[in-house]
Amino acid sequence: MHETVSEREAYLFNPDRMELRFRHFETLTLPSIKGQKDPRFTFLILVGTSLPKIYRDRLHDITAAIPQVKIIAKPSMRQRRAAKETIKAALGDDKTESIQWRLDDDDAVSVNFVRSIRWFAKHTAGMRRNWRNIAFEYNSGFSVSLSERGIAAE
Repeated sequence: MHETVSEREAYLFNPDRMELRFRHFETLTLPSIKGQKDPRFTFLILVGTSLPKIYRDRLHDITAAIPQVKIIAKPSMRQRRAAKETIKAALGDDKTESIQWRLDDDDAVSVNFVRSIRWFAKHTAGMRRNWRNIAFEYNSGFSVSLSERGIAAE
């Protein structure tokens, strides 16, 4: 953590750090979203309103061809609050069923992920009727590293 918002932003928006974040996002995250076999989903990208224009423009450029992507800019606040407000605004009302997952800029999902989530929703509807909120955590998977030699996964 940093003492001030400006110190935090200086760290976050450091050009070397941003280049690495974009490299991960463009190499891992975006291809996994663009490649989904079931296109019926919305992928919200939450950024700060203080994101420098050069990075905001780049983000819009690299996501323009993916219709599921919606970029949402919020002022500086706690991450959970920002996510909650963004998701509520995207849903529109409390009656809309929503199955959500969170990815960081260096995460990816399989191309069948949305399809498998829809299968899960269909086959657990009865069980889920008794709970307003339910969560599952995918705490294992592949660990990937990027280098000049390519992508290494374990």
